[in-house]
Order: sequence, then C-alpha cells, then structure tokens
Amino acid sequence: ENLRFHAGSLRRWGVQDVLNQPVPSIVTGSLRPGVYQLAMTWFDGRDEGGTAGAIQIEVAANQAITVTLPSRAGHTPRLYVSQPGGSTLYLQCEGAGGYVVNRVDDSTARLETMHMRAPRPGSIVTQHNGVLAIADRSYLWVTTPLRPHLQRPMSGFFQFAAPIGFVISADGGLYVSADKTYFISGVESDAPAIQTVFDYASVAGTAVKSPDDKAVWMTRYGVAITEAPGQAKLISQEHFVPELAKAGSSGIVERNGNQLVVTTMTGGRGANPLAASDHYEAEIVTP
Repeated sequence: ENLRFHAGSLRRWGVQDVLNQPVPSIVTGSLRPGVYQLAMTWFDGRDEGGTAGAIQIEVAANQAITVTLPSRAGHTPRLYVSQPGGSTLYLQCEGAGGYVVNRVDDSTARLETMHMRAPRPGSIVTQHNGVLAIADRSYLWVTTPLRPHLQRPMSGFFQFAAPIGFVISADGGLYVSADKTYFISGVESDAPAIQTVFDYASVAGTAVKSPDDKAVWMTRYGVAITEAPGQAKLISQEHFVPELAKAGSSGIVERNGNQLVVTTMTGGRGANPLAASDHYEAEIVTP
C-alpha cells in the first residue's frame, strides 16, 4: 500500500479513483438542449482524486439531468457538468444523495483531475522539481507537478528493458540505471527527453548526491560522477579491478577537507562449481 506522512499524521497516499461514472437519468426540467458531459470525483478533505473519462448524455428541450452520488467513509463525492457541447466541466454539487441539474453554473471550480489516478506502489521514490518519480520494476512513474497524489497513467511514465536499479535527481534531471544508465531531462514537463550516459547498467542502490549537487554511483568500472547534465566520467577506471556486483549502497564522507565516496556492494548469487552430491545404487531381488 501507499502511505503518506505529514505534520504528525499518517494517511493514505492518494485519493480513491472513480473508474465508473454514476449513471444519469432524464427528467422534466429547464436545461438547454444539447449534449452534456458529467464526471464525479472523490474529495478526502485535503486532496481531490482522479476520475475516468466523462460520460455524455443528450438532453432535449424541457428536460433536466438527475444523478445519485454514492457515499464513502471519509470521502465526499463531487459532481462536475459541462455546458451543452462544451469540453470543460464545472463543479455543480458535492455530497452523497440525489441531485437534479436544471442549470449549469460555469463560474465554479473546473475539473482538473480527469484521466488521472492515485500513485501506484513502487520500490524507489525520488523527489524532483515538484514531482515524485516512482520506480516499479522496469517502469518509472511520475506524479503531476505539485500534486503528489496524482499521476497520468496514459503518459506519465517511462519504460525500460530491465528492472530499475536506482533513480537520483541531479543536474536538473533524473539519472536512471536499468538495462543502461540514462539521463531524463524535462521529466516534469510535457516534452521530456532521454539520453544514454553509459551503455551498461550501473550497480543498483549505489547512487548518492554530493554536496555540490552532483550524482555519484558505482559501475563495473569504478566510481562515476556527473560533470554536466547527462554526462558522467569514471574517476577510478584506471585503478579499479572490476568485480561483479548485483546491488550496493553509497555514502559521502567528509574528513579533513576531503570528500570520500564509500560504497559497499553485494555480489550476485550463482551456481557453486564446488558443489557435490551423493547417489545410491539399489537392486531389488524377488524370490
């Protein structure tokens, strides 16, 4: 599960999604004829949840729309409706119960969470420029800017060819280790760009931030440190004996004016060539 801690309180991270919109009905009323859009969201008192695409309903002259909003513990339903033929939905009412829409008030709050969802669980969470990057196996999900409780499942993700080993924010972007080591810029914008830093994966869990906002991690050829956005150099390649490692952890140590990167690594487990086994030979003799 996803949990969120703030100001001494622990609560669910994300708000319940609306995957199926309430079904409206037509009654006698005074709406203008046309096609209306309707959508519902849940509000937990602090944040508003995401919702699936709005449903459409056609209204003739002298008709209105009636909707019954469900109830949920700790949540308040909100109903949004568009003008006839419009694409923007406006808040019309909130609270469980039946409502009749005879007029669309377009001076209220607009629906801004359509096609969004609550964050999915992941193994790595990294903060970057007002968004959260969440690693889940070979996927990297990104929350919407300044809304850590929402993400766009149709576009707010990156997929790699191997499980993600680390994600770290530095140099204005995200460094990611998967099948290769990548740098993603503009991850919080509508036009992100990805480039390759190394043509091989780095050691999982070894990325750490230096005091001067550089990213440092371990590779099969020694320690790597970033020089510019998307660029890194191997500072110990000539003096490093490669050793296969599956994962590790790093830290920055400052002593006597020197900065040291300390990394501990764990090797991958494989078959033991020294293993031995016993065997038996038996014969069954019948009279």
